[in-house]
Amino acid sequence: MCPCVSAGQPTTVDTLALADAAGTGTRPAATWVGGASLSGMYGCLGMDVRQYGSTLTAKKSWFCLDDSVVCLGAGITGGSGAEVVTVVENRNLHEGGDNLLTVDGTAQSRAAGWADTLTVSGWAHLEHVGGYLFPGGATVRAARTDRTGSWSDINSLSGTADPLTRRYVSLCLSHGTAPSSASYSYVLLPGFSKGRTRARAAKPTITVLANTASLQAVQDQASGVTAANFFSAGSIGGLTVSAPCSVITRRYGRRLVLGVSDPTHTASAVTVELDLTGTLAQADSSITVRQSSPTLVLTVDLSGTAGATQEATFTSIRQA
Repeated sequence: MCPCVSAGQPTTVDTLALADAAGTGTRPAATWVGGASLSGMYGCLGMDVRQYGSTLTAKKSWFCLDDSVVCLGAGITGGSGAEVVTVVENRNLHEGGDNLLTVDGTAQSRAAGWADTLTVSGWAHLEHVGGYLFPGGATVRAARTDRTGSWSDINSLSGTADPLTRRYVSLCLSHGTAPSSASYSYVLLPGFSKGRTRARAAKPTITVLANTASLQAVQDQASGVTAANFFSAGSIGGLTVSAPCSVITRRYGRRLVLGVSDPTHTASAVTVELDLTGTLAQADSSITVRQSSPTLVLTVDLSGTAGATQEATFTSIRQA
């Protein structure tokens, strides 16, 4: 059985079983969780994962673009000795659902109870759900299972004991029982047809700029978005920051929109440098432009922002 049948979606988890209500009332030691957005259209989200009851740690990011979500994970380390997995899909097909799963153009079994370990060179598609891209390929554990349970299993006070059976398709990536700096990358294509998925795999628009425990970043040629989650100060793709933060930009023509946030809720300010020149058109009051040439340098006051995105727009953009 694929171990991701007991996990959520999309998560990286130690599959060690915990007692009911384990961890209630505890607060994690990690503080980096959140992200930045641009006008509610584009976003980058990140999380410093430290699983309760396990030594498992990881850095995870989700980059939300026009028609896709890029999912990155890195620094996946530790665990209890049980298998550590990343869930790509855990889809309820409802009673007797037979949605076809296709991998690299090959149809997989519709039979309940089917399970296989698949070497995916590029893409997969689940009928009436969407597509999945695996840049660089991946080994995917797949299963189609019938699961039976009752509401009383999770709520003994008011849930009915009547059994219900639903069919699920699950896809997961195994990191073994003692991963050390394991990683993954895949792209979700919600609502895509099989043909659109195949076409996008043949002509991808997304480049993964970084996928490490300190920095995860992507660039999307189609939308002009570059986004990065800095878990520490760093630099990537003409973008440099002085402290942990989440940054997203969109460049179209000679116009650039920038969003910066503090997912830790602890920073006072961050300096952001872009290898561009430009003229400030508008900005939140928290943003001060320190230099416009030969590169753009700005300071973002993040004190009291509670993780909210601070946004600025520049015109007359040129490469430095």
